[in-house]
This record gives sequence, structure tokens and C-alpha cells, in this order.
Amino acid sequence: VHYIASNIARVPFKIYSGDTVIENAPVTQLFKQPNPYMTTNQLFEATASWMKCRGECFWVYDIFLEQENRSAMLPQQIGLVDPDKMEEKIDEQGRVTLWLYHKQGDKKPIPILPDELIHFHYWNKWNPRRGCNRSSCR
Repeated sequence: VHYIASNIARVPFKIYSGDTVIENAPVTQLFKQPNPYMTTNQLFEATASWMKCRGECFWVYDIFLEQENRSAMLPQQIGLVDPDKMEEKIDEQGRVTLWLYHKQGDKKPIPILPDELIHFHYWNKWNPRRGCNRSSCR
């Protein structure tokens, strides 16, 4: 997993508008320093590692910020959380309406709206809302 993830992270990451590379915009700054603890390469390496190990990965926007600083149109930070600590809440139509992040040591979970994260996941024949890595989906 490490070799695959580190090779994925080595690929140069660029943001384009049409054929033009965008170099000095808020979104490029976000990906240059996704959060205080990670570089761009670490973000992509961790994403690939979670995908290979768990079959899913969560990019949660602004989870390290206080609640009152989370209302910006463009996220300030991108953080990754352990998929095992994420719980989905489903409505009558089977759609995810809320995610609960069960942070270790906290009794009360952190509620996260679906538009406050990106959930990458492989297809799972047992649960269409959660990922499944290749070895456990056989």
C-alpha cells in the first residue's frame, strides 16, 4: 500500500481552467497546504492509503476549525478522518442526510453535513453508501 500511495502522491497536482494552469487562487493555496498537519503529497498519499486499506476515504472540510469559522464558500482546510469513525444517518429515501464523526475521546459525535465533505468509496455490494476494499468484498 505504501509504495502505491507514495507513487500516486508523486504525480504533480495542478488545477486548470480550460487549458490554463491556475497558480495563484484560493483553491490552489488550499491544496498547497490542505491543513496545518499535511502537505499536498501527504493528502494524496493518505487518500490512496485509506482507499486501498478501507475502500473509502473522507475529506472533511474545516474539521480542525471552530464551528463559527466553517461558513466560508471555499473550505479553509481539508482534513482526513478514519472511515471507521464515520456513521451515516439515512432518510426514508435511503439518502445520507448527516454524517457523525466519533472522534476518539469525545463522548458526543461531531455532526457533518454531506456538503461539508467528499466521500470517496469503492463499490460495495452490501452497502451502496459505504466503501469496501477489494479483499473484504469477495
